Amino acid sequence: MVITLDKIDMAILREMLANCRASYRAIARRTGLSPNAAKNRVENLIEGGAITRFVVKLDTKAAGAGCFLGFVLTDGTESIQDFLSCIGENPMVFHASELLCITGGAYLVAGEHPSSAMLDEYEAFLRTLEEVQSVEFHPMHSTDAGQGLKAKFTGIQLKVLKCLFQNPRMQINEIAEMTGMASKTVRRALKELMDGGKVMLSASIDPPAVGIVDIFFRITWNNEMISVDELIEWLWSEYPNRLWYPWISESEKVIFADFFVGSLLEAETIAKQIRESPFVVSSTLLVTLSAAKFPYYPEVKLKEILDDAGV
Repeated sequence: MVITLDKIDMAILREMLANCRASYRAIARRTGLSPNAAKNRVENLIEGGAITRFVVKLDTKAAGAGCFLGFVLTDGTESIQDFLSCIGENPMVFHASELLCITGGAYLVAGEHPSSAMLDEYEAFLRTLEEVQSVEFHPMHSTDAGQGLKAKFTGIQLKVLKCLFQNPRMQINEIAEMTGMASKTVRRALKELMDGGKVMLSASIDPPAVGIVDIFFRITWNNEMISVDELIEWLWSEYPNRLWYPWISESEKVIFADFFVGSLLEAETIAKQIRESPFVVSSTLLVTLSAAKFPYYPEVKLKEILDDAGV
């Protein structure tokens, strides 16, 4: 099923990413739709494959982690699907995709790392693979990621989380029935979990599954002309319906701007516009192809907490 994502679809996807339990009424208020139209939009995105699943996980900082992007170049002799599975076996990786490449093979990996040492170990492992020629990793800038907030939960919250782990969009009355608690108690526990900043109720997004092209721009800029914050603000203002997320490298003066576009022709047009901007030093277009999704590291850590608690 091929669909065209418009600005309303993009807004809904961002809403689902931030809180997959957002009501159709809340989505309608933010997008100018009727609740019924919002419901139809969400269902189309699910049925089309743009939303692959809903997820409950620890917040990245609550899991003591920070985000990273990695790029792996190979000699091209590998089986693509086997290689994607191999580089995605590490529990830190939640996404791996093939990149369009002139020669050999190229891959992007994204994940959440609990420590620099574990990221270094993963990089060292990739370098041992026979097909790999080079590896480049970028821890991503965050003001609080990796500080390791201790994720502690009450017994009631753990029971609610167990239900949400089965179905993050489970209705309050269903949770109440499964746990034997009053709906009021469940509602209060949900609010505590969301307001506490330790849990994310999110969605796994895969627009390429419905014919949308996922691209990255590797951008360096003239810091004397524009700051990184101003550059990101400019990207949001110029491409509000196409820019998905800007990744800010912590190790180099570079950002990786993730875009969802309708075609390679559109990607080429945006690439030219960015490259011709007076404050941009360089801009390299990276086109993703085959992709593989894996459990989020904070998702796995939450499951461990639930298993240890025996709920």
